[in-house]
Amino acid sequence: VGGVAAPVLYDFRCTGRWFDTPAMCMQFVAGRQRELISVEATEIERLGSVVAWVHEQLIEDLVERNPTASDVASNAQGRLESIMSELAWVRDPLPDPIQARLRGIATSLQRSLQWLRDTESFKTDETLALLHGDIGPGNILWGPDPVLIDWEYTRLGDPADEIAYLFDQNGLIAPQRDAFWRGYRETMSSPSRLTHI
Repeated sequence: VGGVAAPVLYDFRCTGRWFDTPAMCMQFVAGRQRELISVEATEIERLGSVVAWVHEQLIEDLVERNPTASDVASNAQGRLESIMSELAWVRDPLPDPIQARLRGIATSLQRSLQWLRDTESFKTDETLALLHGDIGPGNILWGPDPVLIDWEYTRLGDPADEIAYLFDQNGLIAPQRDAFWRGYRETMSSPSRLTHI
């Protein structure tokens, strides 16, 4: 992402003289990590701008050779199938009430997706976007502008998925969510895409 939303990657090697494992050399970024619930609205607004900038990056060079999904609807179906396939791991020694609850949630999710397929958001031919995949307090350095680090879970997907995760997992309150949307809207160049998100 060219040093805008993340440190600049100076070099990457699969092997080298000093290390027998892959290694990369990255820009040092001054900043500190903070719980998002304690971050002021103006800072959350700047985070919204950074996240929108990431979501708007061209992805043609990032697409897998054999992509499993190319649009929001097929991506959602793939995510559901992935979740459902994990239910095989919901077994002993996990207590029975927890097993039943997890299976119930998965079934509810499956029903919800079936209902949502008929809504406008899923009838779009909107392409997938670059997602950071884990925007939380440990993965944001707060300096003059927020910088995203630890791109381990980066993937192509639906921006709404990333924003929902960010709001929920960080417990953002209404004024913070509003501030995020202000920053996101100001950076997003396609109003039609924003409507679907």
